[in-house]
Amino acid sequence: MMNGTIRRLLAALLALALALGVALAEEEAFPVEDAVAELEEFALPGEDGAPDAPLETDADAAVLAPADPDAMVAAPAQPVLTTAALTLGVKEKANLTIAGGAAPESVGAVFTTSNKKIATVDASGRVTGKKAGKATITLDVGGVQSSCEVTVKKAPGKVTLSAKKLTLGVGEKSALTATLPKNTASVITYTSSKTSVATVDAAGRVTAVGVGKTTVTAKTFNGKKAKCTVTVKAAPTYVTATIGETALWVGRSVKIEPILSSGSAGKASIVSSNPSVVQISGTTARALAKGSATITLTTYNGKCAEIPVNVTKAPVYRALVIGEERFPGAGVSSMPGSKDAALMKKMLNSVQGPSGASWNVTTATNQTAEQIHQLIRSTFAGVEAGDVSLFYISTHGDEDYDISGRYASYAGCLLVYPDFRYYNWYDRYTMTLSRLANWLCEVPGQVIVMIDSCGSGAAIYGAAGVSAPALSGSDDGGANEIDAPAFSPEAFDQAVVDAFRDLDRGVLAPGQGAFVLDNKFFVLTASAYRETSWSLKNKYSYFTKWLTDGIKTKGKMPADGNKNKYTTLNELFNYLKKKCNAKTFHYRGASYKQHVQVYPANSAFELFHRK
Repeated sequence: MMNGTIRRLLAALLALALALGVALAEEEAFPVEDAVAELEEFALPGEDGAPDAPLETDADAAVLAPADPDAMVAAPAQPVLTTAALTLGVKEKANLTIAGGAAPESVGAVFTTSNKKIATVDASGRVTGKKAGKATITLDVGGVQSSCEVTVKKAPGKVTLSAKKLTLGVGEKSALTATLPKNTASVITYTSSKTSVATVDAAGRVTAVGVGKTTVTAKTFNGKKAKCTVTVKAAPTYVTATIGETALWVGRSVKIEPILSSGSAGKASIVSSNPSVVQISGTTARALAKGSATITLTTYNGKCAEIPVNVTKAPVYRALVIGEERFPGAGVSSMPGSKDAALMKKMLNSVQGPSGASWNVTTATNQTAEQIHQLIRSTFAGVEAGDVSLFYISTHGDEDYDISGRYASYAGCLLVYPDFRYYNWYDRYTMTLSRLANWLCEVPGQVIVMIDSCGSGAAIYGAAGVSAPALSGSDDGGANEIDAPAFSPEAFDQAVVDAFRDLDRGVLAPGQGAFVLDNKFFVLTASAYRETSWSLKNKYSYFTKWLTDGIKTKGKMPADGNKNKYTTLNELFNYLKKKCNAKTFHYRGASYKQHVQVYPANSAFELFHRK
């Protein structure tokens, strides 16, 4: 009789063979059925009527234990390469791998190259670029083949990144793109000098981690490098915009700049709820049709601001152009005011407003202050909220009191034709900026103001190029006593700011999603505080000549910086500033510069259009 161990072993083997449908023995003398029947005659140990069998020994267990499945790596049915195409630089190396992770030696892989002069490959699948050209690397496993097309290019002489500087908010992501010279190749590796500030992955995607600075480096296989300084700031807690709830007319565009919470950084997307009414392109919104839309700014971390926009009819464009040239009894020289006005009229008649409508121009010369007031009322009668009006004057500028009543020499007082109803010199000959601003504030809609006179930009003393020695000769008596604080030459002083800016609304509302800045006035003046606006006697004033040269009367507008056929306030200012910088005036042994002024700075407000 078989002992218990042998019987159990035989029973296990027979059961396994039956489960797989395989006969344990094919000979007639020992069929499977007989073996099973014979075994069934014996009781297994532990069953009723069967003697106890001895326990299994360690040797028995070792015989019965199945093989470790993890110790065996099954080769794929058809081993293939994971890469079908590869681009390398000369002398660059790369590993080809087999699908499923099989090691080449475990499946009997054989690698060959079609052209050893272009690319070689070793037994493990490591490819080396040798010479510019193309070659095919073939993998053969038991007659089953797959291939990879290898393109070899020159090794790069340099590498550049899409940005040299990058500013992100904590948690923000941004992609850097590495560029190699034409017909060169290399795998690019990216590293960050401070991973606690920002990390970068193999594709150049940067993730801001913590506040600080780090350097992201892109490196080629042959050691060429490019670097980008990444500055990480706090994530924004709110976003506002440079415009708030606003009304646009059909055809007008407005620039929208996101304003983030202090000390933070990050990109904000800008979308329109109704693109057929308001279209967004980058940071510019353009009104396409009458209706309403909501512009939404959303930061990368989900902070939002909404700007309601109402689009009305296209505006009507009106212009009042005034030239003052005769000042009887005032003791001042004549001015080419009528010639300046003629230049402006000719220019305005040659352009359209941004919507494509023409300018309706009214001109006048030698008007008293009260007559100018009446002309403002009559010329701009019927103006509606969506219309645009332009006021231009060429005249002398003289001493004045500022709007608070304090004496401020050359605070922008304009000399006009005398009104003989008054006997006081000040009342007969002058019109203050504040008085003019309030008269223009009676005009609905938006108002463009252009002033060609001495002192029209008011107090920019102490600025670069506008220090005391640059004052006109008649002012040198008290010039050295001026206390000269440092201001930007492009900034207005308090007199002009009070006269025009304070009539606009400007309220920052952190966290409430709006920066309300509904500009009414857009101002260009010829000169700065106590600064002469120069003219060529009996011919023209330089500011007006430069201004009209920037627009011309036909063809392209030289002041149109981006060549889009629309000239903005900032583009015209930059053109005038360049002209001013190129011209030096000489008087009584001194040299002078003229500094054109603008309000508001960097304005994308469109002034003129030529098809």
